Amino acid sequence: MELKEEKMLQVEETSGTEGQGAVSKPVTGTDQIITLDRLAASVYENDNETDDLNWHELQNSMLKQKILTGMLISMERHSIGEGKTVNVALADYQGYRVMIPVTEMNIILSEQDEGDMTKKIRITSNMIGCEIDFIVLKLDAATHSVVASRKKAMEKKVQNFYRPQVEGEAPLIQEGSVVEARILAVTEHLLRLECFGLECFIRTYELVRAWMADAREHYRVGDTTLVRIHKIQEAGGKLSITVEGKSLDHTTCYACKKQGKYIGTVTGIHDGLIFIRLQVGTNAIAHSVEDRQLLPRKKDDVYFICTRMDEEKEVAIGIISRVIRSAR
Repeated sequence: MELKEEKMLQVEETSGTEGQGAVSKPVTGTDQIITLDRLAASVYENDNETDDLNWHELQNSMLKQKILTGMLISMERHSIGEGKTVNVALADYQGYRVMIPVTEMNIILSEQDEGDMTKKIRITSNMIGCEIDFIVLKLDAATHSVVASRKKAMEKKVQNFYRPQVEGEAPLIQEGSVVEARILAVTEHLLRLECFGLECFIRTYELVRAWMADAREHYRVGDTTLVRIHKIQEAGGKLSITVEGKSLDHTTCYACKKQGKYIGTVTGIHDGLIFIRLQVGTNAIAHSVEDRQLLPRKKDDVYFICTRMDEEKEVAIGIISRVIRSAR
């Protein structure tokens, strides 16, 4: 839909589940959440009328550079004659298959890897299941085939949201803005996000207060999450952003009692320290294990004894008495 038609700025009360980066109380004050709203679908008398309108929207996208949104559904290799092939991502737009060449997916790599098409194909494949924006490049009325560019859509969004639209006025998105970001990929401790045309990475400990063993158990490709724009940088005429979400997570930390006994799940082990998320809703660090015969591993459920509470860092310090359940 046209960016000018979208209701992009609205203040809303957002709630969510602990550990998923959602805000547990309303965002107030000067916080304005820039959301990925969609206009309500119109009701048509028959399917043919709907198809005609959708094809008209695709034509508008090509002629007027209108941004459309579809679901990335697959990756294919197509022959373009004389033994040549091209790798394309396929997006579904209201039943139409939209072909987006990988070269038009705007997959940004380091200078060293920029020409690595295999890596770009792998990254694009990992995005299957998420919504993407595109602008139509070519249409074939006879076959109803559509070729589009995600790169052009992202560039237009950057221009519309990160650049001033009127001289002397601030852009819609600036440092401190709260935006709804699309989740493009998820690994154990890292999420890849798209924030209105710009992609960035964020580690789970920068997104939520709760430590987690595996982000893939809490986030999925295709979901959205709220983040705050931490920094906007420009180099060589190109913008980049860093984001964070912990300032939006108002989950209350439970203060563990000295000699209190708690059940928790091991989220990581590093340099002899064992990191735990307790079921009472507190992060904890164990420096030692009483039962040396059975050292805990990641995702094990353990019995934790608190020796003190670090109030400043909101972390319980203590020891692990035993392993309750092994994840192995």
